[in-house]
Amino acid sequence: MIASSVFFFLLAAGDAHAVNQTLSSCGNLISNTDYVLANDILDYYSVNDCFVAYRQQNISFDCNGHTVDGTDSAWYSHGFFLYYSSNVTIKNCIITDFGRGIQFSNAFSNRVTNITANSNVNYGIKLFPTSSNNVLEGISASGNWVGIGIFNNFDGSTDSGSNYNDFSDINASGNLDSGIHSYFSIGNRFANFYADNNSYGIAMQDSSRYHFSNGALSNNNNAGIFLQSNSDRNSFSDISATSNNIGVYLTDSRSNYFARFSNELHYSGSNEMFYSNVAQDISSGSNTGWFPPCAQDGSISTSQSNTAWYNGTSGGRNADGTPNPFLNYWFGGCSGIFWPDYIIAQVRPERLINHIGQNFSVGARVRNIGSQNVPPTLSFAHISGNCTAPDQQVAPLAAGEEASVTFTCRCALPNRNSFTVTADYTNRIDETDETNNNMDGVFWCGASYAPMCQDYV
Repeated sequence: MIASSVFFFLLAAGDAHAVNQTLSSCGNLISNTDYVLANDILDYYSVNDCFVAYRQQNISFDCNGHTVDGTDSAWYSHGFFLYYSSNVTIKNCIITDFGRGIQFSNAFSNRVTNITANSNVNYGIKLFPTSSNNVLEGISASGNWVGIGIFNNFDGSTDSGSNYNDFSDINASGNLDSGIHSYFSIGNRFANFYADNNSYGIAMQDSSRYHFSNGALSNNNNAGIFLQSNSDRNSFSDISATSNNIGVYLTDSRSNYFARFSNELHYSGSNEMFYSNVAQDISSGSNTGWFPPCAQDGSISTSQSNTAWYNGTSGGRNADGTPNPFLNYWFGGCSGIFWPDYIIAQVRPERLINHIGQNFSVGARVRNIGSQNVPPTLSFAHISGNCTAPDQQVAPLAAGEEASVTFTCRCALPNRNSFTVTADYTNRIDETDETNNNMDGVFWCGASYAPMCQDYV
């Protein structure tokens, strides 16, 4: 990085702020400035960072098609480094031979467009950590260790992850490890992407709720898609996977969704085109290629002999390639729901009519109407409205199972009172329907009352 004494001196120089500025060499970027790069910067000594925005905002930087080039000499050097900065736009740049072409660190609401980040030692572009709500479009990242990296702070939590960023028109190809790599992050979106000739096209660990659409994955040495360690509830739609060693490899990653996914017929007797050791979302459909049978949840597909090939029109084939028109394909238009779903099945006050100041109980039944058992996770039922009481723990429920909870309420306001009981109040459980957790109830307080028919439960 640029020496700290020079760095803070420039930040303190308030008269250095300019509305428009043309640059011909590396330096620090200042808020409320529009920069244009006048020439290529070649062989910049890359143990330092070239352009740095440190706690700055409202910056536009246009490379105007010029190259910002380092010397391949430092793993942690950056062509551009956005640190605790926001509303920064970087565009029309070619960035090569740094440790990382562009790094976001605790940076949010920035935009990067029309960028080539090639031949960097570490990452073409890296978001790390807590870099969220950024837009990256028109990106080519090739010849790096990783094309695009999305990371947390290595603290084992997605709270410090780089979350809810939008990527579009991405080419992450020809990288030594992964085209796209995610670690402990959630909710990022990729549209119109291509990843070929990497070790992995997409590699994700402990990363969930991503959405990938309109993409192609080909000629990746290990796998087109590799999800591991609780990379759950991601979706992949309108994607083709061809000539990868394994098309889709899922390990300990659950309830992922595939739609209109084409997985090339590529049976060799040893390679699997779809692998999963746990259940996936069987509402997936309209896919072609090697996938598990419809009657299974995906967890059996640990070898290609437990998958079958479906071409979308005329039945399918067994794993050895022989025709079998009677095969029913899990990913070939099967329907089903494979998540838990908590509801409140009933609420019942101990007494409908109570005296002012009197305590009484409210009972509620929590039921799992989904078709998947809840993993070992405690959830909480909550009561709100005209009753205030501590939340009640609910043990994990199997599909179809229910449990009873009891709240203690106090009659405080005269006449008709209402309350609401909510299942999974803290949203610890991923459910089929997150909107059906509530049920309302009523009770009456005081000497004067006139209950309605619907008040009696």
